[in-house]
Amino acid sequence: MTSAPPAPGPMGPVDYDRWEPRADALRADWGAASPFPHVVLDDFLDPATCRALGEEFRDVGGPGWIENRHYSQRLRSRNGRGGFGAPALALLEELDSARFRRLVERVTGEAGLFLDGEMLDGGVSAMGRGDFFDLHTDMRAHALRRRWMRRVNLIVYLTEAWCDEWNGALELWEPDGRRCARAIAPRFNRAVLFEVSGRALHGVPEPLACPAGASRNNLVLYYFADAGREVPITHFRYRARPGEARRRPLVWANNAALLL
Repeated sequence: MTSAPPAPGPMGPVDYDRWEPRADALRADWGAASPFPHVVLDDFLDPATCRALGEEFRDVGGPGWIENRHYSQRLRSRNGRGGFGAPALALLEELDSARFRRLVERVTGEAGLFLDGEMLDGGVSAMGRGDFFDLHTDMRAHALRRRWMRRVNLIVYLTEAWCDEWNGALELWEPDGRRCARAIAPRFNRAVLFEVSGRALHGVPEPLACPAGASRNNLVLYYFADAGREVPITHFRYRARPGEARRRPLVWANNAALLL
């Protein structure tokens, strides 16, 4: 018999009394951040909520999981609202609530933000030993809703005991791809908000060195806004790092193949 996951604390999954008074300071951090607007939010959620979300990763690689494996990416992911458990669905409702969206809008300066209620874009992902995600900029259009444009990414890290020597940092690079400006370790209950744009070059390019059976787990959400027009379909645009001259033609070819 399995025990039920712990319930969120009395404050709910998001401690608004903590985050709302900090919104203006976070907005200043967002605007001043290098190499593109972003903020890092430690102890983002009620810890019990994060631990309950661990249930989403008990069957990594099983039914409903997608194997994202090509030259520039190796990880597993799951999306679609019907595939999530009760703790994840409750959190998604909170993160798409009017109050939380107002908080994100205050921090980022964006207006009219909303999540994809069906979670066709975004979801949970897991990376194991040897997995990686080349530097890239994100696609801008929703998979089906052509007027929806991605404006802000939210990542929440969910692995409780991750070691720095296993790699796995989210690297934020200068738009010209010459230098990593910041590396953000995937600490448990750490969230990262960052803009979606052609200059927001990021990734997890170092293959993970974690033990077999361990995984770097996270929730990834995209906040959209109605662009008022059809958004051109694009794909992730991958880029090789400096010193990877031999890989550069293959990364370019992979981009072309994915676009087709």
